[in-house]
Amino acid sequence: MAGIARITPPNQAAPSRALRSRLHRVGHREGETSPLKRPVRAALPVRTDPPVRTCVGCRRRVSVSEVLRFVTVGSELRPDPRRRLPGRGAHLHLDPACFALAERRRAFGRALRFTGVLDTAPLAEHIRAVIASHGTTGGGASPRPDQQGGRPT
Repeated sequence: MAGIARITPPNQAAPSRALRSRLHRVGHREGETSPLKRPVRAALPVRTDPPVRTCVGCRRRVSVSEVLRFVTVGSELRPDPRRRLPGRGAHLHLDPACFALAERRRAFGRALRFTGVLDTAPLAEHIRAVIASHGTTGGGASPRPDQQGGRPT
């Protein structure tokens, strides 16, 4: 015998050259399950929930369609309604109460990781313009139940 004969079971065809090559590349060892015989993982479930973002004013988690994204450009807060501007963004309800709460808590700088003084005028003007055109607020100003009434005594 000039070479090593390969013996295959009678009910199974000999592995193809491509299969032998793949088994060799993967480093199939004796006693391991063949990479070609491993069970196929089930497909991951398709996510149907919309993305969720936290308003920096009232800290409520809501759908991304309910809040306005804004970014820093230089030292001013610029609204990003199309969500396309580069850089770190944060989200805020289109409600003057949420805006005032975020200003009072100094949340804009923390959310955007910005040190220094931020010019909030462009963002405030945008919120006022959107409210004037729609005639209603976003409804995100009500604080969470655990924040009503101030500090516990």
